[in-house]
Amino acid sequence: CRSLTVVRTSKDGFAVEFNVVPHKRKKLADRLSWLINKDLMEAPEQRAAARFPTGGPAFIGRKDGMQIPCTVVDISLTGASFQTNGQFQPPPIGEVVTAGNSR
Repeated sequence: CRSLTVVRTSKDGFAVEFNVVPHKRKKLADRLSWLINKDLMEAPEQRAAARFPTGGPAFIGRKDGMQIPCTVVDISLTGASFQTNGQFQPPPIGEVVTAGNSR
């Protein structure tokens, strides 16, 4: 699980920013670079940090212990976007959450 801060919400999902120290940020960047480069992308993103689709199942852990099932929409070096099934209220902006794989 990783510590994340909610930075944007919508009616059916939310986006987070990774909370990591510099040496872990480099490790994460290396892992994401591998993920990004394993399949060739046709066109680079025009954002500060390129986003890449994943579509994988995951969960978000809230500070009250609730775990929200979700799908990772995309991921970048600085954050990720998640989609929920609409049954759960997205965490408020600024809340620190954790994310994990749902396998």
